[in-house]
Amino acid sequence: MKDLIKVELQFSPENAARLEALQRVFTSVCNELASYAADAQCWNRVRLHHLTYHLIRQKYPSLGSQMTCNAIYSVSRVAKELIEKSKANDSKIIKKLVFNHNAPIYFDRHTVSLKGNEISMFTMEGRIKFKINADKNLEDRLKNDKLKEIILILDKKFILNFVFRDGLNNLKINDFIS
Repeated sequence: MKDLIKVELQFSPENAARLEALQRVFTSVCNELASYAADAQCWNRVRLHHLTYHLIRQKYPSLGSQMTCNAIYSVSRVAKELIEKSKANDSKIIKKLVFNHNAPIYFDRHTVSLKGNEISMFTMEGRIKFKINADKNLEDRLKNDKLKEIILILDKKFILNFVFRDGLNNLKINDFIS
């Protein structure tokens, strides 16, 4: 059974612009969070949340509370992966953490939902709903299996990745950070 299910999305130009705006803000927030994390040498998601959540919410109110949490998760996750790859807890590695303009947006069950062949997705201007060509496997997996992450990649195409178990091995995080 596949641990990563990719769904290519088709949007109206208006909805594409809304998601591109979300990506710009999400990336800015991730870069700001990465700076806070490096200064405080804090990569733990819960501690980073306590350190930065209210500050980020005040500065970026349109991002919403759950997407703020998703940005904190994104920074912690990438920092942890970089530390593991370096085989050391070296803050110099993390101080260089910069999310590129095409960094993925992390969603969750609160910010994306699937009902039949319709997805509802958070944007800063309100939720968008659209039809997808999802096979029955995706809906069954969402009902029966533990979903780890939902990642939207906007780089020429819109790809929504539903990650179950070890499906992250197929995504190359280093393509989105510098």
